[in-house]
Amino acid sequence: MHVIRRVGLIGDVHAEDDALAFVLREFRGMGVDALLQVGDISDGPGDVERCVALLREHRVLAVRGNHDRWLLTNQQRDLAYAQPLSATPPSVTAFLSQLPVTREFRSPRGHVLLCHGLGTSDMAGIRPDSGAEDVSSNTELQRLIQERRYRFVLNGHTHRAMLRTFGPLSILNGGTLLRDHERAFTLVDFERGELLRYRHVAGGALTEELAHWFHERQVLADSPSEPFREPPP
Repeated sequence: MHVIRRVGLIGDVHAEDDALAFVLREFRGMGVDALLQVGDISDGPGDVERCVALLREHRVLAVRGNHDRWLLTNQQRDLAYAQPLSATPPSVTAFLSQLPVTREFRSPRGHVLLCHGLGTSDMAGIRPDSGAEDVSSNTELQRLIQERRYRFVLNGHTHRAMLRTFGPLSILNGGTLLRDHERAFTLVDFERGELLRYRHVAGGALTEELAHWFHERQVLADSPSEPFREPPP
């Protein structure tokens, strides 16, 4: 199993090739030992073929998201920015087809799961503002908590970058690079026990200077910060 210590976490890309190129350039100077991406590479306003080329070039370890699954099965093609499978370059479909649904890693602070939603469900998720009822009724989240197999889940899907801890499990959402959302990318240092998240104002023009992104530092908790309940029957 791959060991990760200091990683660059990239959220949902949605074909935003310029934003992805910018983030990859920034990570190059941050001393990361791995680059991870949470899926939904396709269905966006940019160039998905260039995105795939960038992910390959930088050896990014990615998983498949629900939009990638929909593209490969030619479903939900009436959504905004969606393109038909017949118009998708073979290099893109080949890349998306070989992506796993999840990846597992070891870190100095415990086992890590990389996925799109929660576990093997690419449609499940939890948000920064999800309340106690949403948490207790979230079957996928409760299953991950009760299994106690992972210390961290790195995911996406909701387009809301966050870090929340539920008992033995911390959920670290990578957010998204999609325009008209609050773009974000995250440096996760498992050895030091902290993350540095960079955010960009929603709807703002993508800048080429990292100084124009605001950032926040958070601690990776070693103890529970939120209560959790037994899953519903």
